[in-house]
Amino acid sequence: MKEKMEKNKNILLGMVVVMALVILIVSPVYAANSIIIKSTDVSPSQVSPGESFEIKIKIENTGDDLENIILSLDLEKLPFIPKDSIDKTIKSLESDEDEKVSFEVDVLPNAKSNIYTIPFIIKHNGSIINEGRIAVTVTSEPRLILERRDGLLLKGQKNKVGVKIVNKGLSDIKFLEVKALKSSSYDILGSDYLYLGEIESDDFDSAEFDIFINKASGKEITFPVELTYRDITNKEYKETLNLNLRVYDLEEAYSLGLINKSYVAPVSIGIVFMLLVWIVYRKIRKARRLKAKKQQQ
Repeated sequence: MKEKMEKNKNILLGMVVVMALVILIVSPVYAANSIIIKSTDVSPSQVSPGESFEIKIKIENTGDDLENIILSLDLEKLPFIPKDSIDKTIKSLESDEDEKVSFEVDVLPNAKSNIYTIPFIIKHNGSIINEGRIAVTVTSEPRLILERRDGLLLKGQKNKVGVKIVNKGLSDIKFLEVKALKSSSYDILGSDYLYLGEIESDDFDSAEFDIFINKASGKEITFPVELTYRDITNKEYKETLNLNLRVYDLEEAYSLGLINKSYVAPVSIGIVFMLLVWIVYRKIRKARRLKAKKQQQ
């Protein structure tokens, strides 16, 4: 009898252990099926480096009552830092109830303009029961400047104007079009338009235009350039930037030593002149010899 009671006790204990294991296995699966993500929101949807934004995640419990539900953001390798914590806990969520969780996040001051996705997970009893992603756009006003490339510019002559367009902003730009605008100080020779495309942040590209600078121009002329481009959100920008150019007449450039006087032309003319004199002399001499021969005959 005692052996039978001991046997029943062991069987009962085994059943309890099995049921506990089943509960442990089934519980996370059930919780995973019962917690749904109703909505996500980012406010504002576009932020600039150094600013803050708020993430709101709304979840609903479609199953039995649950406790200690944890929502976590994954900000690793992203230019964001939380104001308090990346983890938020819902202590209790009854069946058919929903609750909203908020996170305050700062954008790093050196964050590059881009569309970032922030992963998040929902955990219960140490197991992931749901997950998702939230998109946030970091953007800043593009900042382009013009710089002149080296090169001497002379009045009354054809010149090449080299323009360097530098992107000093945190935002990449794309579809960049460059157009040289007209002026009374010069005439544009050839095309006044150039397509450059993309320029990344902290990078540059160059354009070159042929112009004829009028002799009546002053020592400095303004070279206006129209730039048309888009940022990462496809917002279009159009601006005109002026490049101030120092120009010289030929005599001033000589006197300042910017160019050396070329003696090639005078020397060449002298050589040609001497050659012509020698040819004429040979012909005259030959003609005199022929004449002398005829007279002797």
